[in-house]
Formats: sequence, structure tokens, C-alpha cells
Amino acid sequence: MTFTESIDKSLSQEISCSKLNTRKNVSNGLWLTVLLPSCVITSSFKYSPTSEIYKTSSIITIGLLINALFGLFHREEKPFRQIGLIVSSLVLSLIFTLYADHGILLNLIFSILTSVSYHPILLQLIIYCPSSFTYGEASIVAQACLLFLVSSFINISSAVIYPCKTCFEIATLILQVGLIGILIICISCFMIRSLRHTLSFYTFSLGIFVGGIIPALHFLLGFSPLLWIIDLLTKDVLTVVLVSYWILCCAAAVLIIAIQIKMSTKASTSVRKYFHVLAVSVFTPGLVVNPCLIYLSSGIVFALFISIELSRILRLPPLGNSLQEAFQNFADEKDEGPLALTPIYLLVGCSIPVWIHPHPVDKCDLIPLLAGILSIGIGDTAASVFGSKFGRRLWPGTRKTKEGTVACILSQTLFLVTLVYFNVLTYTCIFHPITAITIISLVEAKTDQVDNIALPLLMYLLLIL
Repeated sequence: MTFTESIDKSLSQEISCSKLNTRKNVSNGLWLTVLLPSCVITSSFKYSPTSEIYKTSSIITIGLLINALFGLFHREEKPFRQIGLIVSSLVLSLIFTLYADHGILLNLIFSILTSVSYHPILLQLIIYCPSSFTYGEASIVAQACLLFLVSSFINISSAVIYPCKTCFEIATLILQVGLIGILIICISCFMIRSLRHTLSFYTFSLGIFVGGIIPALHFLLGFSPLLWIIDLLTKDVLTVVLVSYWILCCAAAVLIIAIQIKMSTKASTSVRKYFHVLAVSVFTPGLVVNPCLIYLSSGIVFALFISIELSRILRLPPLGNSLQEAFQNFADEKDEGPLALTPIYLLVGCSIPVWIHPHPVDKCDLIPLLAGILSIGIGDTAASVFGSKFGRRLWPGTRKTKEGTVACILSQTLFLVTLVYFNVLTYTCIFHPITAITIISLVEAKTDQVDNIALPLLMYLLLIL
């Protein structure tokens, strides 16, 4: 038994003793616990100097990484989690004092709050969303939540004094305030049962939007966020064409869902991959034509997905029952729990490189932003479709085929060559990604974790190393 297998077995016993329900018949995904912190920390070094907010986020992730590693060794008789909490608090306090300019009090608050909150959030995710996550997948979600909350607090506080100037700064502020509003709605519905009724829910949600989000953004920005978004969408003819094209792609997605519901049959893997193709069709031109617009749009759609999922869970009219029917038709073996995570994971997988990157300045910097599109939009789709139709040789211990892996590698390489042909990338930029593509394709063949969240983060990390 290897060292990692020993840790995985011990963690499984700890999870079983604690009566926690993670996804069944898969590993714990230990390697996922270090992915997000590694991506942010590496980006901070590679693209230095970064903004103060990004610097703070990277320091926070150091604490999350320490907590995650110590948490893997935690047992009843060996309280490594508590040791990790102390170590991460001390390390973060020291790094904040040396490299951040928030003052001693805020440095201590960020350090202690981050260290104390990580494991409780992780455990609550597993407890209240049984069978929805592996340990590693829940770790990524917990880390992302903490990063979002801390960075939002800093950015919103800063916006009161220093006005946002660039497109990315304004878009970030809009998304942070909007998502905090969505988070308040979700938590309120969880804690207050009366808000789960149709009239109460829509009244409360409208109140949060009209009475909270919009006025807050008006105050912070000094102008109307809605008019700014409209101006961004109609900036020039090319942008209008792009947005119109996106609307057609969305209509195609709705049509696929409607047809599948009407057929009343379980969607095949090939049908589900249509959405991967649509994701590539949406994100690729968006990143090439207007990265800020795709950054803002992906965040807004993410908020919309969370709202739709809340509506499905609460069975709220007019869409609640239809959404539940769609979930039953499109759910795969990874959707064991109460949450419909597959569509959210697909969106997040394509978007997260854009969300965590300190924003590109030249053509070569576009490649890390394509990490999600390459790994799950192109590679995973090709591996699944080609492997299921033509695959004969299975990888040991999996249902994945070697032919599918070859298709995964070739399809991603061909996609990059196509971008070079259209002068989106230069030839000198595509040699390094070949190694990352090969590694990702092999991981795709062997992993039992959710591809849509694991592969984009790993691909992003490999592309910026």
C-alpha cells in the first residue's frame, strides 16, 4: 500500500466513523484539496506584480493549503486539524504583516477567520448535501467560498474609497455584490422555512435585488450598473453580433433540454456532450473578442444557475417541476445527491481559469484561460464520444478506453493549431501546452472525480508552470 493509499484509507475510515455521506464507490480525491490553492499561489508568482486583492487572495490560499494538508492526517487520536489551524494562523499572520497593507487588526482577522472556517464549511457541505461531493470536491468548494468572501470584503471596502476604473474591476464588483445577494437569499431560505413558499420567496428575492444589490452598486460605482452592462453589451457591432450569437447558443441548449424532456428518456452521454460543445462555442469567441464581457457574463450565468437550482429544490412555480424533470433526464452517476451539480460544474470548469487569472496582456496569456475549454470542452468530449463508439482497449481498472485518450490528446492539439491558423495564438505558444494536454488526457482516463471541476484546475496549473 502506497503512502497516498494509506492516507485515503484512513480518511475513509474517519468519514465512515463520523457518519458523513460522500459520493459512493469512488476515492476521496485527496489530490483535489491542493489544486485551487496551488493555482492561485502559482499565478501570483508568475504574473507578479498583481493587485492588492489578488495578493491577499494568494496569501489566504497558503493558509487554506496548510489547513487542507493537515486535515488529511487528522484522526481522533491525532488532532492534526487543530495543529493545522494554529500553524496556518501563525503563518498567515506573519505573511500578511510582511507583504500586505491591511493593518494588524485586519491581518489577524483574515488569518484566524480563514483558518477557523475552512473545515467547518467543508463538513457542512458534506452533511447538508449528502452524496453530492467527495472529500476533495467539497474541499474545492469550501476553499472557493472562503476566497470569494474574503476577496469580496476587501474589494467592496476598497471600492468605497478608491473608485473602480477598468472593465474587469467594475465587472468584479458587480459580480461580488450580486453573488453575495444570491448567497443571502439561499441562506435565508435554508434558515427560514416561510421563505420557501412561492409568494414569500419572490417578494424577498425582489427586495434583495431592488432594495439591496442595485442601490449598493449605485453607491459603490457612482453610476447605474444596469446601464453600464447595457453599454458593454452594445459597445460595438462585433460585440452585438457576439451577444446575438450567444443568445442563439442558449436557445439551442433550451431546445435540447425540451426535446429530451418530451422524449421522457434518460439522456445518453453523447447528448450530454452537446452542452460541452455549446460551452466551447460560447467561451472561445468570447475570450478572443472581449475577455471582460465573457468574465462578466459567466459570473452572471453562474448566479442564474444557482437561482435556478434553488427554484428546483424548492419546486417553485413556474419552472420548479420542469427543472426537476430535466434533472432526472440529464443526471448521471455523479449526481447522486440532492444537488444538480453537473451543469454548474460545466460552467464553473470553463469559467474558473478566467475567474482566477490575473487577466491576460498578450496572446500567450490566452492559453491558460482556455484550460477549461481544452480539457472538458474539447478533450473530455472527444474522449467520451470517440471512446464509446470506437474504443476497444480499456485502461486497467476503469471503463475508459485508450482510443478515447488518444482522441482526447489529438482533439485538443488540433484545436490549438486551429487557433494558430486563425491568428488567435502564435506557433511559439502551443508547444508547452502539448505536455499539459498529454497529462490531462491520462488523468481524465484514470480519475473517478468530477472531470468538469478537476481537469480545468489541473490544466490551468500545468499551463502556468
